[in-house]
Amino acid sequence: VDTLADAVSRSRTARLHVLDIMRATYPSHRTDLASTVPRQRTLTIPPSTIGKLIGAGGRNIKSIIEDFGLRDVNVDDGGEVVVAGLNDTALDLAINHIKGLCIEGNDGGRAYDGPLPQVGDLVSGMVTDVKTFGAFCALDGFEGLEGLVHVSELAIERVRNIDRFIKTGQLLDCKVINVDTKTKKIGLSRKAVLMMQKNKQESPPPPPRQVATKVKPAPSSPSS
Repeated sequence: VDTLADAVSRSRTARLHVLDIMRATYPSHRTDLASTVPRQRTLTIPPSTIGKLIGAGGRNIKSIIEDFGLRDVNVDDGGEVVVAGLNDTALDLAINHIKGLCIEGNDGGRAYDGPLPQVGDLVSGMVTDVKTFGAFCALDGFEGLEGLVHVSELAIERVRNIDRFIKTGQLLDCKVINVDTKTKKIGLSRKAVLMMQKNKQESPPPPPRQVATKVKPAPSSPSS
């Protein structure tokens, strides 16, 4: 018992000595991180602007990573953006850039203020982002404006795996089915266009036209 008590006492003395050396080396916690330690910043953007952040084929988000020297930028379906990098200043600049692009509604100081498409219009758009609930499309002829094709409006048949069904960069022909003039949210339907094409192919051809022929009068017999 005496040997065990002595061992415990010695270990405690040694442990306290080590702690004293650590306190002398680092009297308080570090106020800054080493340059090799990654940092993170988070912000939340409107889900309707996720496609704008990512860009066609991920072009915008890749450009942000390269321009600000970041490690990564991730965004979830709810609009939460996580920016990772090694430089605090670069992270702050990237966050401000994303705010200006998605929250303030501009990528150069101005939100889209052009005319909106009308319900029933047929439009083309490039897929800029694919989510579990649908695909965002940049509308051709409406620069800066995007629409959402809900997963239920992508095809006539049920789409079970949207990631396999459609990819960013694809061009889609869609019909405008909803326009919110206040939020400028545009609802699109690819299924409506496919149904129109299908009905056109299945409709019977028109009956052949009957061309009226003129009956020539019989030549009169010579008078006797």
